[in-house]
Amino acid sequence: MTRIAGWLRIPAALSWRALYRLAAVIAWLLRRVVRFRVTVVRANLKRCFPEMDAATRERVIVRHYREMTGAVLEMFKLATLTEQELRERVVLINPEVLHAELQAGRHAMVLSAHQGNWEWLLQRIALEYRPFICAYKPPRSARFERDLLALRSRFGAQMVPAKGLLRALLRTRGPHVAGLAADQMPRSSPSRVWLPFLGQRTAFYPGPAEIAARYGYGAWFLAIQRVSDGHYEVEFQPIAAFSEKLDPTEFTRRYAARVEAQLQRAPSDWAWGHRRWKLESPEGQPMDEAL
Repeated sequence: MTRIAGWLRIPAALSWRALYRLAAVIAWLLRRVVRFRVTVVRANLKRCFPEMDAATRERVIVRHYREMTGAVLEMFKLATLTEQELRERVVLINPEVLHAELQAGRHAMVLSAHQGNWEWLLQRIALEYRPFICAYKPPRSARFERDLLALRSRFGAQMVPAKGLLRALLRTRGPHVAGLAADQMPRSSPSRVWLPFLGQRTAFYPGPAEIAARYGYGAWFLAIQRVSDGHYEVEFQPIAAFSEKLDPTEFTRRYAARVEAQLQRAPSDWAWGHRRWKLESPEGQPMDEAL
């Protein structure tokens, strides 16, 4: 097992009560003092939920900063969480659907979004299914990447830079699970799928759809719901059966619809500070004029 860096263990030593008190303080500082991306968060919510009145939107913003800060601090707890604690804190509602695929000798793909605690979600999936090959975007700092990979690999996840995911999957023998977070803006991708999402014309990566269709992966969306601080439930929602071989537009449309349904249910629980609509649509109209 790779050694966890000492600096990651410092916040992990906090009690749960102290951790969430600290999260509340940091969230307040980020929102009220530092004003970290508050303008972006507010503009994104306004454009995606135009029916939301100003008072409701401000309550969502307050909750958003609290939830995102809590999720970041929860990530550090991975340094000391036991397998049993992780199973109790991230409950898989219907894990049998993927077990059935693997037992039938088929590959499976799970797609997530930046909702809830996606870092805990990754670890919980790795704990349940082996092998689990998960794509990630390398940070700029090599040292930070090394320390983060040690944390992310603690429960058996095989972390692979996104650009090398396909090669890693093709090298893996036997049934396996591939994991991707597919809701980010495809800034560097040479091809994109454009779809209506939260009322906006939005670009998505076509890669998950292309891999699933070409190599016969069944695909599921990991719908994660925050039950309370430090407790989540995850439902596997179908996107495509291994035999469907959907075109990228239909596959991605199904994925986007799943993400949108989650956001309609819990609008605060997404990475709203991301400039998601920075790209221009094929028609040439700027997509982030409000930002």
